[in-house]
Amino acid sequence: MDDLLTDFIAETRDMMEAIEGEIIAWEADPSDRTRLDAIFRFVHTVKGNCGFFDFPRLERISHAAEDALADVRGGRRIPDQHFVSAVLGIIDCINDMVGAIESGGNGVPEGAEYPLIAALADTSSTSDTSEEQSEELVLEQEADLPQAPSEEQSKPANATPRSIRLPVDLLDRVMSGVSDMVLARNDLANRLSQAGNQPMIDGPFERLTTILSDVRDAITRMRMQRVELLFNTFPRLVRDLSHDLGKTITLDIEGSDVELDREVIEVIRDPLVHIVRNAIGHGIETPEERLAAGKPETGHLRIAARQTGNRISIVISDDGRGLDEEKIAYKALASGLITQSQREAMDSHQIQQLVFEPGLSTASEISSISGRGVGLDVVRDNLERVGGWIEMTSTPGQGAAIHLHIPLTLSIITGLITEVAGQRFAIPQSYVEEVEYGSQPDMDYTNMGDAVLVTMRGQRTPCLSLADILGLEAKLEPYDQTFVLIRLANGDQFALAVDAIHNIGDIVVKPLPPALLQTRCYSGTALLDDGQPIMLLDLPQIALDQSVTGEGRTRIDNSASNDDDSEAGETIAAMLFTAMDGSRKAARLEMVKRIETVPTNQIDLSQAEPHAVVNDEILPIAGLEIAAMDARKTRFLRLSDGTRDVLYAVREVEDATQLPCDFVPVAGDPLVEALVLAQGNSIALIDCNMLLQTHGTQTLIGASTEEGAR
Repeated sequence: MDDLLTDFIAETRDMMEAIEGEIIAWEADPSDRTRLDAIFRFVHTVKGNCGFFDFPRLERISHAAEDALADVRGGRRIPDQHFVSAVLGIIDCINDMVGAIESGGNGVPEGAEYPLIAALADTSSTSDTSEEQSEELVLEQEADLPQAPSEEQSKPANATPRSIRLPVDLLDRVMSGVSDMVLARNDLANRLSQAGNQPMIDGPFERLTTILSDVRDAITRMRMQRVELLFNTFPRLVRDLSHDLGKTITLDIEGSDVELDREVIEVIRDPLVHIVRNAIGHGIETPEERLAAGKPETGHLRIAARQTGNRISIVISDDGRGLDEEKIAYKALASGLITQSQREAMDSHQIQQLVFEPGLSTASEISSISGRGVGLDVVRDNLERVGGWIEMTSTPGQGAAIHLHIPLTLSIITGLITEVAGQRFAIPQSYVEEVEYGSQPDMDYTNMGDAVLVTMRGQRTPCLSLADILGLEAKLEPYDQTFVLIRLANGDQFALAVDAIHNIGDIVVKPLPPALLQTRCYSGTALLDDGQPIMLLDLPQIALDQSVTGEGRTRIDNSASNDDDSEAGETIAAMLFTAMDGSRKAARLEMVKRIETVPTNQIDLSQAEPHAVVNDEILPIAGLEIAAMDARKTRFLRLSDGTRDVLYAVREVEDATQLPCDFVPVAGDPLVEALVLAQGNSIALIDCNMLLQTHGTQTLIGASTEEGAR
């Protein structure tokens, strides 16, 4: 009996998930007999099963719905909005009762079904039904039953797929077992390759490899579900919410046949519901507002799913008012998320992305839909946890669209295997932008105060050391490390310094125990081919905790801006550095083109004026102390006025800061513009223009180009 009851609960829930959307669609088109029949069959099936299991309350309410729907099918009643709402209430009550049966509790108070049954009463006709009408109803129901199959229809029923119900835990165990078999296969492959050619073993091993790949693919597909199961809840949500807000909205759904891992569906369920509620509550106007704006009275909401490679894209778009950028910026300023100077520097796209910041809400009052400041930031965080990202686009007065990019499955991802301090860790490949070695000539590694920056392909990027984050001892110097450029879902990027990169491949991700999750460094665990466990790094959380992106970085930027604003009098932007002779100096920031790191073998000291080769240019050098040069590389500030460049040798770049304009003139040194008081110390501000006039004439540009060769 327990197995039968479990099947009854599972079957009822499956039918219920599909039936809500049918009711909403039937309300829009009452003449659609197919949908009406599907709804009727659902309540009829529930009623029949209740009699077998002796659930009198569930049988009573489903029987009342069956009678009311039979009147509609027989043409004795016309379904209106009140009737459809009553049927939806019955469906909700059936769902609650089934949940109570499953949990063994009393989820529905005694007698709660009677008001719902009363709401189905047909006040337009007499309540008495004669025996003749009942007989006619029975005949109608029998007429709807399928007739005996024809000769063509009686062919083997292979067209109908066979199916059985399996517990999800059992599928997970099978998936885990197959994954372990794949790891054992890989380990065996490594041992066979070390043993040399084995003709007697290689053939069977290849067969085993093929079989395991097929089984693994089949098990993976068993975890997949159609996104239709998720989308079926939205017609009811849109109908009820638009009715409560006095709006008229149509919903279009595309791509319901796309399949996703069941775990991914559970992760994105709440974010999608929140986005749809936002679109209805914030985006789409009331009928009066739409008519005044020259729009149709009925708003339009569209949800579309598409598969692209190993990812799913879901777009939720509406034809509403779009984002109010001025209001968003004002709220962000009022809540301290940005400063006025940051606001002035922002473009339209950057302002739109502020809606994903924590605590930002443009609602004028708190309601059941909005106003609490807990929203799209949670949506973004949930997507980032599964390796997805979110984008917002908006056109004022025309509507907005939110794009969700989601991986097909969470169980198997492509990972980059890295090593630090003798231990290996995995990085999701979806975050990896590129990999650079510290020994590359175009790489520059700079300490600026408490922050560390690297220059990769001419772009300065915050850098984190994985060894420092995990409390391990780094074995390599910065210039011997490997830098992985990470790009997060919100577009922020940073470099992660590791000792080595091993390989890229598919890894099977398994959940972590709560104790490891609390470290805020890892999102899962996996096994390598040799059976060694490795940790999957939680890069968004690491970036947030290390203040290189997200809320933490915003706080730092705001703090820095506040410090700058608090300075009395006028200031200039300058780069602080330690010169080759050990003294602290500064250069005007607008004259610093970039920081260059030049290998020692590209520095020529044989001429009267030293120079270096940088990216096919021969540049003059100033400020160089030969005794203080590093054996491998020397760092320079590349100063430029737009027409001339010069390299100024430095021992260490400290920070970019604001210096007061209270200059103290210096006599006797034409290369020093003035002395400035900074951080309680006297700093020499070098005269960049004089340096360029003195040394710039030695610049030889394009020595390797065709023009330079002439």
